[in-house]
Amino acid sequence: MVGWITLIIIALGGSWWWTRVYRELVRGRRQVRHAWTQVERQLTLLNEPIAEWIELTGNCVQASSLRVELEALQTNAPEAADIDQQVSKADQRQQLLHEWYRVVAESDPGVIGQSEFKQKWRRVLAAQFRVGLAGQFYTAQAQVYNAQLSHLPGKVIARVSRLAPAAGAEIEWPVEPGTWSGVAPVSA
Repeated sequence: MVGWITLIIIALGGSWWWTRVYRELVRGRRQVRHAWTQVERQLTLLNEPIAEWIELTGNCVQASSLRVELEALQTNAPEAADIDQQVSKADQRQQLLHEWYRVVAESDPGVIGQSEFKQKWRRVLAAQFRVGLAGQFYTAQAQVYNAQLSHLPGKVIARVSRLAPAAGAEIEWPVEPGTWSGVAPVSA
């Protein structure tokens, strides 16, 4: 009789432990998904300041090919489902904005001193900064979740429950405005 009670207690304790670890893994997966939702939201919010930047500096003839490329990236950014595609598009967008800034500065040096130009450029830099922060938060959440999956008991439970590791845990997101724009922030 004592043996059966001991066996039942061990079985209940094991199932409680299994459930606790599984719930923690599911919570980690949910946090990773939420963090990626924040990245997507910030990428979508980046479209408005970039559209204003295009409108302000769009009459620059030398930047017309850049405008076409940038507008194509703007329309396609939120639909990219793959994390690597999203990051690649964000990277391309950064490079195009840097090139656009350089072209505008070379073709019309007086425009850089205008307050509206400075204001629009600051909005673009601030939006890019927020994307970088959201991306760093995502990377941190993905790394924690993947670490849980890589150690016992998470490894066993993840395999049985078919929980996949988070993609993009190795991505480094820049948050310094200079690294996003390729130029120093516009001074007041």
